[in-house]
Amino acid sequence: RYPDDLGMGNPDHRAQEYDALDDRYARMLIDELLPLVRRRYRISDDPAQHAIGGTSSGAICAFTVAWHRPEVFGKVISMIGSYVSIGYQPATDERPLRPGGDLYPTLIRKSPIRPLRIFLQDGSNDLDNEHGHWFLANQQMLAALKWANANADRLGMPGPRYQVRHVWGEGAHSDEHGGALLPDILRWLWSEEGTE
Repeated sequence: RYPDDLGMGNPDHRAQEYDALDDRYARMLIDELLPLVRRRYRISDDPAQHAIGGTSSGAICAFTVAWHRPEVFGKVISMIGSYVSIGYQPATDERPLRPGGDLYPTLIRKSPIRPLRIFLQDGSNDLDNEHGHWFLANQQMLAALKWANANADRLGMPGPRYQVRHVWGEGAHSDEHGGALLPDILRWLWSEEGTE
C-alpha cells in the first residue's frame, strides 16, 4: 500500500516540465526511462509503432516529445491540448525568455515537416483565461499542420507530410470527450486510414 501523502511534498513544476518547448522531457523519457524499460521488455525501434499522448499539459508535453524526437515517437494523441502560454517565462538576468505553447503554430509553419501522425481533440467550451483560449489554440494547431502540408505540396517539396485528424466537440476542459473517443483514436493511429 502506498502512503496517502505519496508525492505531496514535491514542488509543482508542471509548467516548467510539461509546458516547456525544449527537449528536456524528451531526453528524460527517451535517454533515461526507455532504456530501463528495454532491459525488461522487447520494444520496437520503429517510430510508427510508438505513440505518445496526453491531456491538457500532458498533450503539449507529448507533442513536444514527438516534435523533438520523431525518430522515436511517430504518433501523437492530443486531447484538450494546452497550446497556450502556460510555459512562457519572461527573460531575466539569470535566464533567457522561455516561450509558451502558443508558439507552436508558428514553429509548425516555419520548420521542416516531421513524419508525425497526430490526433487533436478539444471542445468549444474549453478554458479561456490569462494563458490563452484552448479551443482557438487547438484550431490554430490544426490550421498550421494543414498549411504546412499544403505549402509543401504547392512547392513540390519531397519528404513527409503531417497525417492529422481532429474531432471538435462542445465540452469543457475535461477528459470525458477524449476518453470516449480513445478507442477510435487508437484504431485510427494504427490504421491505414487517410487524414484530413
